[in-house]
Amino acid sequence: MKDEAMYAILKRVQQNLSCPVCKRQFKLEELKVKGVLDRNYLIQASCYDNHSPALVLFIASGVKKGDQIVSTDDVIDLHKTLKDFTGDFKSAFHKIDQSNK
Repeated sequence: MKDEAMYAILKRVQQNLSCPVCKRQFKLEELKVKGVLDRNYLIQASCYDNHSPALVLFIASGVKKGDQIVSTDDVIDLHKTLKDFTGDFKSAFHKIDQSNK
């Protein structure tokens, strides 16, 4: 992985993570990458004030800004299906399949 990409990931983690004890935002130097699998990063955050370290699993999404994963129609269809949901998943999924045809 390129250094710029790793820096960007660490910067995002740093901006969204603070010490659970003192609530101070971590500095980049306090973050260490412990492992990488695909687009999943295991990051250890160690507060310089000697508070317990935190392990964070950061999942880098392949979704770009502006991508629409769930449409408004999808939400409306789900709402209609769940409105009368009785716990019978077979019937619920059958209704969804029928509405997509």
